[in-house]
Amino acid sequence: MEKVYKTKEGKMIWVILIFLTIINLFMLNERIMFLPYIALVIFVCALFLSYEFKIKGTTLTYRVILFGLVIVKKEAAANEVKEIYFINLRGIPNVLIKPTKGMRWKLARFKPDTYADDVYQFAEQHGIKKIELNGYQPTFKNEQ
Repeated sequence: MEKVYKTKEGKMIWVILIFLTIINLFMLNERIMFLPYIALVIFVCALFLSYEFKIKGTTLTYRVILFGLVIVKKEAAANEVKEIYFINLRGIPNVLIKPTKGMRWKLARFKPDTYADDVYQFAEQHGIKKIELNGYQPTFKNEQ
């Protein structure tokens, strides 16, 4: 069974950075005038970033998508995951997945909200080390 979770990049920080960059463009008369333009393009592109996380059988997939194009794709089988951290931040679950090779994956604000519980169940099914921080409790355990 395949479960797909999606989220989009938060807009507020990027809008503030775009605003500051535009102000900088009006005040800058240096030879490095092209740098704020590069920053402006990067910040505008960041507004359109979206993320997709997928649990399919024994595989986890994490993708970063810009304008419908996949720019980063990470895949890990259950035996390639070293440990998974479950963190409760202000009542919102966050998940950090540490594969044996490569960088960690941070999962936050994915929809539907059951992504943390589904990753927890995936870790239990495949014997992956789970670390619960800051009082994290999976909701399916609370219902039992």
